[in-house]
Amino acid sequence: MNKVKPARNTVEHTFEELNSSLCRTSLYGLAAGILLVLVAASTIGYQMTGEFSLYGMARAHDGHVGLRFLYLMPILLAFWGQHFGERMMSHAGNVIEQKNREFQQAAQLWELKSHHDATHDLLTGLPNRLEFYNRLKETIQQAEREGRKLVLMSLDLDNLKDINNAYGTRCGDLLLVCVASRLTRQLPGSDWVCRTGGDEFTILSMTSSSEDVGIDIATRIRTALEKSFLIEGKQIHLRGSIGIAAYPEHAETADSLLQKAELAMHAAKQSVTGMVEYSADMKTDNTRRVSLLSDLKSAIQDKDLTLYYQPKIDMVNGTVSSAEALLRWRHLEHGFVSPDEFIPLAERNRLINLITRQVIHDAMLKMRSWCDQGRRTGLCLNISPRDLDDPELIDYIEAGLADMDLDPGLFTLEITENSIMKEPKHSLAVIRRLSDLGLKISIDDFGTGYSSLAYLSQLPVDEIKIDRSFVMGMKQRKEDAAIVKTTVDLGHNLGLRVTAEGIEDEESVQRLIHWGCDFGQGYYYSPPLSEQELEKWMQEFPCPRQTGTWG
Repeated sequence: MNKVKPARNTVEHTFEELNSSLCRTSLYGLAAGILLVLVAASTIGYQMTGEFSLYGMARAHDGHVGLRFLYLMPILLAFWGQHFGERMMSHAGNVIEQKNREFQQAAQLWELKSHHDATHDLLTGLPNRLEFYNRLKETIQQAEREGRKLVLMSLDLDNLKDINNAYGTRCGDLLLVCVASRLTRQLPGSDWVCRTGGDEFTILSMTSSSEDVGIDIATRIRTALEKSFLIEGKQIHLRGSIGIAAYPEHAETADSLLQKAELAMHAAKQSVTGMVEYSADMKTDNTRRVSLLSDLKSAIQDKDLTLYYQPKIDMVNGTVSSAEALLRWRHLEHGFVSPDEFIPLAERNRLINLITRQVIHDAMLKMRSWCDQGRRTGLCLNISPRDLDDPELIDYIEAGLADMDLDPGLFTLEITENSIMKEPKHSLAVIRRLSDLGLKISIDDFGTGYSSLAYLSQLPVDEIKIDRSFVMGMKQRKEDAAIVKTTVDLGHNLGLRVTAEGIEDEESVQRLIHWGCDFGQGYYYSPPLSEQELEKWMQEFPCPRQTGTWG
């Protein structure tokens, strides 16, 4: 209301000025009328007496009755003008007052809308991050006074980007609106949900002090999201990851509670259930990840990531067929950092393409060195799922092969089964182009994904690698042994070579040879070796030098 008071004062001031102006105009009209009467009387007196004088004006007054009525005209005109002006001013005042009331109402509505737009998400109508944060602080203060427990949940929609890419952002926006509605329906009246990011929602529960209330609500939300959404005639399936943090168990401030719910949400993305409650070790892990990310960027720039090589053995004749290039990072503070830790970190932060190119470049240099020595040992390189989305990868590989004059048939690109099936059509197109360059293609970790055999038969694949978990479990579990044997038979029936990873003992070697497995790899033969260690190892186990050895 404070904003409209100056406007009201301006209207009142304008009204007063208009009134004063009308009064002045009436007075001016009266004066002009009197002046005209005096001029008329003087003119008639001059005609009667031959001079301008009071006597002539008196004679004119006595001799002309009409002039006496003329004396009344200024007064009548002034009165009429004042009366007409007052009526006009009254009407104008009424109009101004009406417009002023309309203006005040519009200003109030505008203030309400501006406040709503500033504190709510324009797409879904839910409170936004700013409003959520302010409400959360107030709710924590209230919970502290009342001794109540709060549960905060951070929800991230895992595959919204894929949906936008497949169906367009309009479909994605409509989906978000439906998600907001479905989430709201799952919560009691005292709980509330906010949209705090592009594909992120935050839920605050204040309904119970039960230890499991967060898991109960998260389960209900996950179940609701698993039901398909019908968007413009399309059945859309959505996945979500939920992190849970409680007040005051895990945090006592709004900032800390938010941070810990988001840490739990990131952990939920890696879990089987998609729901994780915060634990103290998550903060330690997150601090380590932040530190490693900064150091990883420097390691890439300074080329501190190095290649190790694990030999791959031809199980028929016992010779070295090729070697798998494995990336290693020796950190000054943390020592050797596992690829299982820094590769996902690189993938999440869009660094993996830089790492892959460095690996390809170093591997080509190594291959050039072997070729100069007359060796035909192959090299296997791992490709991240994110690399399949790199539009410049194929050109980079083709240019490197040409610049170093290398036979592309000496290189095998290993691509995980899950990465191929994530976007089969796109993966098929990329893999075909890589195969057309003359590179060999291997499906890594075979048996851990859900690939269709019908689709697998369409891929220009040369090899499948049985995941190490099955090979290492053959001695203890008959089921694993059956999976390995069946996979060997399947690969051969599809015209593919088969490699077994994770070989650690002679018994496994004999079993695999008996089943007809083509290649073996594992600590039984050799652990991953540095470049110098590999050279020494290969001198003791000479590589086959005949042309065309399959790698």
